[in-house]
Amino acid sequence: MFNRSTGHVPEFEQKVPISAFVIYKREASWLVAAFLILCLLSFLAGYFMGQRKAVRAFVQQTSEEALLEQAQPETTVAEHVAPKTEEEAVAESQKITKNAFFSVIATNDNYGQALNLVDIAHKNHIELRIKKSSRKLKNGKRKITYQIVTGPYADKKELEKDLESLKDIPQFKKISVNIRQIEQEG
Repeated sequence: MFNRSTGHVPEFEQKVPISAFVIYKREASWLVAAFLILCLLSFLAGYFMGQRKAVRAFVQQTSEEALLEQAQPETTVAEHVAPKTEEEAVAESQKITKNAFFSVIATNDNYGQALNLVDIAHKNHIELRIKKSSRKLKNGKRKITYQIVTGPYADKKELEKDLESLKDIPQFKKISVNIRQIEQEG
């Protein structure tokens, strides 16, 4: 009636051994997160080791330059101590002071606007410069302003001519001419 088999199982009923390494989704996400953290830590370690190497190279270079600078003053001092010839002494005593003229065009709180005005003047072949000045206010804060000035002119009439041509530009119509004189050695 009952058919009992003793130890012999047909092939289709045999169990196939499953791989011993099974990863579920939750475990996979933890493994990916751990892998990313490991990659980040290795990147940071490499980055800081590279920075340390760069700092060492910089310190070595600056120390070598400092040694060179300590050695060079001996040679430059010897050059300055050397006796001067008579011609050099006469040339130094005959230095003449020349008069130079310049004018302050405008003062601006914004560097970008001052630079824009200098560019406009440069396009019209007039040399202007930006001079940074700062002052201390009553409340203790520093106020930085940018003066737009002309370059030094040897001839006052040439400066006046350039200022008149500068007044033809729309951005410079309201300037007031204030020519100042400085003495330069030449």
